[in-house]
Amino acid sequence: MTGETGPITASLPVDMTIAGFFAIACYNCVEILISLLNRFRRHDSLYFWSIVVATLGIVLHSIVVLLRYYSLGPNFPLAALTCVGWYGMVTGQSVVLYSRLHLIVSDRAKTRWVLVMIITDFFILHVPVTVMFLGSNTRQSSRFLPAFNLYERIQLAGFSIQETIISGLYIWEASRGLKPIFAIRRTTERKVIRHLIIVNVLVVLLDVSLIITQYLDHFQIATTYKPVVYSIKLKMEFVVLNKLLLLVRHRECNYTTCGAFFPPLPAVFEDEGTRPRWVEVDMPNITLDEVEQKVMAAKAWKAPGEDGLPAMVWKQLWPVAQDRVLHLFRTSLIDGVLPDQWRCAKIIQLKKPGKGNYAIAKPWRPISLLSTLGKILEAVVADRISYAVETFGLLPTNHFG
Repeated sequence: MTGETGPITASLPVDMTIAGFFAIACYNCVEILISLLNRFRRHDSLYFWSIVVATLGIVLHSIVVLLRYYSLGPNFPLAALTCVGWYGMVTGQSVVLYSRLHLIVSDRAKTRWVLVMIITDFFILHVPVTVMFLGSNTRQSSRFLPAFNLYERIQLAGFSIQETIISGLYIWEASRGLKPIFAIRRTTERKVIRHLIIVNVLVVLLDVSLIITQYLDHFQIATTYKPVVYSIKLKMEFVVLNKLLLLVRHRECNYTTCGAFFPPLPAVFEDEGTRPRWVEVDMPNITLDEVEQKVMAAKAWKAPGEDGLPAMVWKQLWPVAQDRVLHLFRTSLIDGVLPDQWRCAKIIQLKKPGKGNYAIAKPWRPISLLSTLGKILEAVVADRISYAVETFGLLPTNHFG
């Protein structure tokens, strides 16, 4: 059969269709790469590199298939490169979805099982098809071709099921786990969740169209249509997952309500008079045990501030970061300087239910989220102050509460 074993002989309409698919896939990939490099300042995340691998995999697969089908290079090396591009295109796309799954799935066991599924499918589906496909492009192709034609359909269905499972997990968790966002966010932000659901439904429909093409024995069309499908899916997922990130991590404070929550300071301060001066209390440096106790007592997944690091991160890093954190805390107290990052809060506005006019500040409740390390230092100092007040009698005798 043409395509599986080497160059093809096709009619003009088929040639034009293949060329059109090639152009669409490559154009989508160029647009994705430009948007990616323009949007991301840091290039050290799994999400960034998985998109790069998936995009380059689509481009490589498209170019190599075109060269191979029209005898523009040696067949076997091009067949091997086809497999490399296929790895990045298919598994890379699944890793893209996995890398953003933590935004809506709080259960780490679920995300871990998704990763196990991706790795397992790589060895179960990619590796056997690679062996059969390369064998079909040797002189002994008759020994491998029947098995390849059968397993090719199996792997296509298998990877489609894998992506359907991940997409279904997005839809389920978005509709179930993000209900508070539906309740407290404005209409424009609720649309992000709807777009997430729509995109994942379209991903499933595109996979179905690809399976139908493959099962109708149009191998040469299916292999050139596949990069188009994956480039469209990647493009849609890139847009909606970035919107989801902005929705979950950050919500800018409205200028009108923020002005009401935080009015400007008065131009003139009244004199409060002289204050009593107490004898200075000599306090020893804070200890590692004090800090560790507060780190471990912090709620693991409580919403973080601008640092974006919940307490769970510091609990996991504590064995290697404890000395540096202790040094940072001691230096801050000795120098009397609190880092700006710990002084700035992220303000989240929550609607008070049934309050009517949400265009003014009164129906909103501002929630202040501080950086985790700043809150831990605050807890340590609060214990020290409480101890000093009680031990040295620093409160007036008529003070209650």
